[in-house]
Amino acid sequence: MTQVRAYKKLELWSAPPVLVVHLKRFEYERSHYGFSSTRRAKIDALVDYPVTGLDLAPFIKGPQGSTGQPVLYDLYAVSQHWGGLGGGHYTSVARNWMDGRWYTFDDGHVTPLGKSGVVTESGYVLFYARRDGAVAAVAGAGVPAAAAAASVSSSRASAPPGDSDVDMDGVGPSVDAYDETETQ
Repeated sequence: MTQVRAYKKLELWSAPPVLVVHLKRFEYERSHYGFSSTRRAKIDALVDYPVTGLDLAPFIKGPQGSTGQPVLYDLYAVSQHWGGLGGGHYTSVARNWMDGRWYTFDDGHVTPLGKSGVVTESGYVLFYARRDGAVAAVAGAGVPAAAAAASVSSSRASAPPGDSDVDMDGVGPSVDAYDETETQ
């Protein structure tokens, strides 16, 4: 069997209101020694994805891309995977559309997060909203763009970003106490 080098190419006809990017974080390799086993590993490489201003115009082949204007997306949530193949933990970070701040959702705890903590080696699924407000149009009038799709959950709990009075585990409020100066 002859192997040929293959290349992936991504082109879109139109820009969706919500863009979901799934990063490949696990690799599988068949053994070349005649065994019927597969080597599996987690990829922990840091992918430096943009938090604001992801421009998809060069990849849009329909009318939106031919205007020469940027088609901008802003990150509003990230699903994260911590650990390895034998066991791990899912958390998420999301931007609150009301106060513009980032929060970490980890089971029953919601804690503020500085912008520098959004891009990590644990990023697994990225959620972007088109900057022109199209998300609000899809969700219905009066709904802020990022709020329309910001229901990212961690492994056992979820809460709307910024909803600090949600009791997710029946124990008490879900927001931990914090010092405002540490998250700026």
